[in-house]
Amino acid sequence: MPIAGIVRAQVEPFSPNPRLALKRTEAAPGWAFVPRYYFHLYNDIDAPDQEGHEFPDIATAWTYAQKQARAMIAATVTETWCLVLSHRIDIADGDGAVVRSVTFGDAVTIKQ
Repeated sequence: MPIAGIVRAQVEPFSPNPRLALKRTEAAPGWAFVPRYYFHLYNDIDAPDQEGHEFPDIATAWTYAQKQARAMIAATVTETWCLVLSHRIDIADGDGAVVRSVTFGDAVTIKQ
C-alpha cells in the first residue's frame, strides 16, 4: 500500500557513455541509447558545436542539418545578398568522427 504523499519515480539507468542518452521511445518500449550528434558550422567562421542534439539516427540528424543550412542561407542572402555554396555543416557522432556533411549547395536547388 503506497504511503500518502510519496510519489514513485522511474529513474533512468546510468549511461556508460555521456554522449549517449538513455531514453524511452514510443518505437522501443524499453530503454534505448539515443546518439548525440554535433553540427559543426564552417562558413565565414568555424563554429564547432559543443552541445549537440539527440536524434534516433543519422537520417534524422541529416534532415535537421539541411533545415538549419536552409535557415542560414535565407538569413545570409537577406543580409548580404551573397551565397557561398561551399559553406557547410559537418555532422559528427559522439566520438567526434564526421559521419556526414551538408553543403549549402546541397541544401537548396538553384535554377537559372
